Amino acid sequence: MTDDLVALSDRGYHVFSREITMRQGGIVIEQDGMFHAAGLHDAPFISNETMRLDRTVPAAVAVARAREYAARFGRVAGMSTFGDDGDLDDELAAAGWDKAVVLDGMVLTEPVEESAPEPGIALRTVTTPADLGVMVSVLGESFGPDEPWPSLWASVFTDLSTIDQPDTSAVIAELEGEPAAAAVGYALDPVGVVGMVGTIARFGRRGLGNLVTRHVAAFCQRQTGRPVVLQASPEGAGLYERIGFRPVTRYGIWIDRPPRPAGGG
Repeated sequence: MTDDLVALSDRGYHVFSREITMRQGGIVIEQDGMFHAAGLHDAPFISNETMRLDRTVPAAVAVARAREYAARFGRVAGMSTFGDDGDLDDELAAAGWDKAVVLDGMVLTEPVEESAPEPGIALRTVTTPADLGVMVSVLGESFGPDEPWPSLWASVFTDLSTIDQPDTSAVIAELEGEPAAAAVGYALDPVGVVGMVGTIARFGRRGLGNLVTRHVAAFCQRQTGRPVVLQASPEGAGLYERIGFRPVTRYGIWIDRPPRPAGGG
């Protein structure tokens, strides 16, 4: 059963990356056991990355293809590795790449109940371009006020069409009328995906992240009748475990270390 959940988590990560890249007008290439995504921003992760889908592709070949692909777009290469990509992790480390973060692949198999907002908290669906701008602002500030986050989320959610679809739910939580948290969920095939959750730091510990996550996860369950997956940062894993998600695997986010210019220190 655990192996099945790992496969489901891996598939969810893959189809989510493909979906958000295509919706923003980016480029997706899937061939020869490799997945390459190029979004509209330059950061080497989140809709701008490479994955090895076929484990028979030699690690050295996968790394070379990731670099070749990134060079086509004049970008630093980024690569996501899966839990059984130990050979690829070793190859990336030997090739001088930096492991930026390790994410928990988490799966929710039991029905989730939505929470009723507490007094002073309002939950609203993103339905207008103005709402979308607010959501992008909340995500930008919650993930980090410095670049690349503000422009990254603006490039992922270029216009309302990126979320105004029957298989997508995007919500904002407001505290005393001030936007404080946001989340987006995707009811994809073969699994629902909680794609991004953010709470602005000064509004933390009010249950807002829990509130918006439950809402979009429940949406995915209603739409698909299937489990829901997400990739959790070390800081966010506890929140998702309290909702019912459980970790089944891990993903490494690797960034190529660009060569220093001649004469550099």
